Amino acid sequence: LGKRRTEIAKAADVAEMTALASHVEERDNQVEREPITVVCSSKGWLRALKGHQDQSSDDKYREGDRPRFWFHAHTTDQIMLLATDGRFFTLDGSKLPGGRGSGEAIRTFIDLPPDADIVVMFVHVPGRKLLVAATSGHGFITSEDDAVAMTKKGKSVMNVKPGVEAASCHPAAGDHIAAVGEHRTLLIFKIDDVPERGRGQG
Repeated sequence: LGKRRTEIAKAADVAEMTALASHVEERDNQVEREPITVVCSSKGWLRALKGHQDQSSDDKYREGDRPRFWFHAHTTDQIMLLATDGRFFTLDGSKLPGGRGSGEAIRTFIDLPPDADIVVMFVHVPGRKLLVAATSGHGFITSEDDAVAMTKKGKSVMNVKPGVEAASCHPAAGDHIAAVGEHRTLLIFKIDDVPERGRGQG
């Protein structure tokens, strides 16, 4: 009687987990991966249709509005946007408004200034490099991971001067870049000649 019945042993090693990794894992455990079709009109009305759907002439928009961005994604994806003021924004695929009606104004989700517009919208691909360029002809390559924005204010990546706008954003793939100027002049140069940076003018 009185003898201890439980055994005390050394605790097993536990792997450390960063706050970001913990947040991503918790989010993925809560969100079921389902296919969606992201639709954004030219006037900035955003919605997510269930499933992967093809564009059709039967799609409805507000009077005077028309389709602009239409692509397939999943509820677990992050949706990235580049604005003409050089900022990137990130939306949670699981929190996009439903497909009924014309959707909701995109400025409800991001702090996009009235004089700014969306250049491109796409599904975030971890580890990818992006080539960004402005109407002034400046540009550079940046890491897509570093451009992910965690707040409504977005993340400033491309510095644009007054009268200049961010105008292009494409995956930095291949070994050469072809650009066409306003005077219809074609210029081809090596991708290695383009600087890579996290922020700047290029």
